[in-house]
Amino acid sequence: TTELAVLGGAVAAAGGVAAAVGLAGGRLLVVCLQEVVAELREEVVATAIALDAGTIESAGSGDVVSRVTRDVEAVTEAASDVLPQFVRAGFTIALTLVGLAVLDPWLVLAALTAAPLQAGTTRWFVRRSRPLYERLRREESSRGQAIIEAVDGAATVQAHGRQQQHLEVIAERSLRA
Repeated sequence: TTELAVLGGAVAAAGGVAAAVGLAGGRLLVVCLQEVVAELREEVVATAIALDAGTIESAGSGDVVSRVTRDVEAVTEAASDVLPQFVRAGFTIALTLVGLAVLDPWLVLAALTAAPLQAGTTRWFVRRSRPLYERLRREESSRGQAIIEAVDGAATVQAHGRQQQHLEVIAERSLRA
């Protein structure tokens, strides 16, 4: 029982250390990446402001606003959420493979047999999901355009009593998005 208690304590301590190191590393990564993301936001806004009026009109202000907010938000999420999880998962996989190799090299080969299936399903998912994400971006842009038009022309909308029509357009585009 003493040996079991010592081993249990060692496992608990290792888990605590791993959690602390993971938290510290995640925070450090986020701090470093937030500076890069802040610069990216500034560049995107500066580029959007520098666009000529014709380009913005042809794309629609909703598209510009959607890209400035949603695309930068996606990069921010990837930098602060996805990247740390990806690094953590990669480290866990590598550590698991090393552990399996220590136990028996054949276990590593058995574990790696799943890799082609995982790579194939990942490629399948990315190919199938890309058009859906592109459609989502278009629908969000359309919704943004409807909101911007309603807010920008609020006085005119109210003067002609067309609030309900604009609300219906916004609701319909929101549901589509």
